[in-house]
Amino acid sequence: MDKQIREKYGQAEGDQDDESSPFHKRPDFEPKIGGISLKEISPVTKMIYALAIIGIIGGVFLFGKKKMLKF
Repeated sequence: MDKQIREKYGQAEGDQDDESSPFHKRPDFEPKIGGISLKEISPVTKMIYALAIIGIIGGVFLFGKKKMLKF
């Protein structure tokens, strides 16, 4: 089956180690915030991001609770 795929896409038998092959390219699933990799961010900055997200979600729930009590 691999041979059929290589023939379909024009790859010769000896071109298996070619870096330009679509089979060697892996999509980047690494999470990024603003184009910065999460691996490169310090733990303190990660904690600030986490607290900000929790604060935003908590604020939305608090706003919803206040709106529900007015009815």
